[in-house]
Amino acid sequence: MPYTITRTKPNEGQWIFQTTGDLPAISSPAPKLEHLFDHQGQPFNPELCIGKSVMICTVPSLPTPTCFACFEAFNQQAASLGDNILVLMISNDKIEDLQKGYQQLQNKEGVTLSSNIKILSAFGENCRFGSDYGVQFSGDPRVEQLEESSEAHKSCLNRAKNLVNLGWFARSALVISPEGRVVHTEMVHELTQQPNYAACVAAASKASQEYQASLKTQQESTSAASSASSAASSSTAGFETTPASASQPNARLQDLKRQYDLSTSNQAQEPEIEQQSDPKRPRANAATLLNSSASKGLQKTESSQNSETNTTIEPHTGKKKSKSKL
Repeated sequence: MPYTITRTKPNEGQWIFQTTGDLPAISSPAPKLEHLFDHQGQPFNPELCIGKSVMICTVPSLPTPTCFACFEAFNQQAASLGDNILVLMISNDKIEDLQKGYQQLQNKEGVTLSSNIKILSAFGENCRFGSDYGVQFSGDPRVEQLEESSEAHKSCLNRAKNLVNLGWFARSALVISPEGRVVHTEMVHELTQQPNYAACVAAASKASQEYQASLKTQQESTSAASSASSAASSSTAGFETTPASASQPNARLQDLKRQYDLSTSNQAQEPEIEQQSDPKRPRANAATLLNSSASKGLQKTESSQNSETNTTIEPHTGKKKSKSKL
């Protein structure tokens, strides 16, 4: 639902504006910060917000007294917040008006611009920041507390309409967490007032601390998981090598058995060979023993043939008488 924004000043009555919509809901994803420009007309890089809490302060126009005071307050806060928090001052000023306001800031004595604060403009057809964040003025404004027929009323109403035509923003403060979610919002319903800086800074600091703590926890978990994985790998490697080492003797025995079986098979195919009585004597191979056996058999045969005789007994003498068959 749109916000009702007032601007109340003496002799100017009360100007009443309506915004285009609501501020983003708490815990919702923050709308993208696209098509924003700095005072030099350079595009803003949204990647600067990565890993940081982002404080956003929207203002009607930088070169105005109240907006200038708002910037000084946020600038002082930004200087003490550290690098984990970024402050964005966003208006819908034209680049020349933004440059004018920036120059006034630089020329003011005692003001040092913090590196953590960016002054940006959403002016341009492609930028939807005002409508996405619900801070842009729209519709027909009204002027009250002045007589409608008076010149003052007519003048103030025309000026109010001009602000709507310029696309001015309402004054608001938001905080986006490093994860990109809205964690704090405040709409300032009276333009002459300023937001609660302390509440905004507290929300940004808390979001940043929680994010850093979450990162630390994730790193510790990752480190622990990596250590456990390494230990498991080492343990598994030890169990894998032990059976391999233990199986080597079994493999050796199986190899010896195969050699023994092969030797036994070869011996079974050879003729029987007398076992040697002398264990120290080298064992002859099968061919040598076969040749030796054949030679002895031949010699024995020849000896038998040469010595073979017929033996008879003479009847008158009783003496043996041999007669060779050959």
